Amino acid sequence: MHRILTLSFQNKMQGGAVSLGLMAFLLITFASVSILVCERRGDANITSAEDAIWWSISTITTVGYGDKYPVTTEGRVVGIVLMICGVGMFAGLSGLMASAFLGGQDRKAVGTEEILERLDQLQAKLNRLSHEQGIAAGGDRSS
Repeated sequence: MHRILTLSFQNKMQGGAVSLGLMAFLLITFASVSILVCERRGDANITSAEDAIWWSISTITTVGYGDKYPVTTEGRVVGIVLMICGVGMFAGLSGLMASAFLGGQDRKAVGTEEILERLDQLQAKLNRLSHEQGIAAGGDRSS
């Protein structure tokens, strides 16, 4: 498991996709089990595991057909949490897709050492230019 996670999170894009997939699976699983536990009243219309999974998926995707819905306060709280998490999950998915389309993984990562080296090169060029300008300015005065 450690090796799979290490390989998955070496690339930010893959790590994001794995995280979103795992989060979706866990949300649907826990919401389905929770709604079955909460909806044990006689007038409940979510009575089977199939109903619970259908309700969880339609709620997390913010479709909410209205054919299955919680009737208890606890079930409605589970629904509220699932809706908020679903919106956040799809926002993360859209960000991941935008990053993929814009080529976020193609950019070269620049380390601190490379930045410092480039700054040193710029400083050396500036010193050389100011020295050359000083000689040119001094040469103009003597003529």
